[in-house]
Amino acid sequence: MKGWQRAIEAVNRFSPLTGKVLVDIGSGKGEMLQALMKIHRDLFAVGVDFYLPNLKDSIRTVPKASLILADATHLPVRDDVTDIVVSSQFFEHVHDVRKALREQLRISKRTGSVVIQQASFFSIITLVNLLILYPLKTRGRRGGIKWLRNRHKVMSDSYYKLPAKDEDVRSIIWWRRFAESEARLVEIYCPLSKILNVSNFYAKVLLSIFSKGITIVLSKA
Repeated sequence: MKGWQRAIEAVNRFSPLTGKVLVDIGSGKGEMLQALMKIHRDLFAVGVDFYLPNLKDSIRTVPKASLILADATHLPVRDDVTDIVVSSQFFEHVHDVRKALREQLRISKRTGSVVIQQASFFSIITLVNLLILYPLKTRGRRGGIKWLRNRHKVMSDSYYKLPAKDEDVRSIIWWRRFAESEARLVEIYCPLSKILNVSNFYAKVLLSIFSKGITIVLSKA
């Protein structure tokens, strides 16, 4: 299952979404918006991405969605207007994680939710991908030991031509500490902890080793 599909599972728990406003940050080519709009036909969906070709593809994928070309650390959206802000595999690339999260919280209503789907640094699957498979795929240009040394650095991305980070994945421990410093942490889990109905955080940490990603649900403090 892809990360955006796991994000959809988290969003669906807030059903019904009739008349609700949902903003997808880093919406890419619109796959997640397309799937959500098929399930929730009266959803007011907005996609935000800073790469114009992605938005051009989204026009074909989700013609009924509103699309915004913008930097996620400076969202051209009013305060307190969204019911759900969702992102998948976004924070590992954004150049300023704290500023991006604060923007998502700013546009969220007091009763709204911020849903974040991310890869986990503790995950065996993630580490194999980034240390072994990623270097093979990019012919050594990315991943491997180079990734371990540089993953926190902001650089000019050769694909997007904008400041970004290269797969700066974080652990479930880091995400809990960071989320609680900025907002009210509603829930944090990995797929296995959800399947097994595990509530103890340290058990979730252990299970995250065998899960590809983690899901974080926040609201305004």
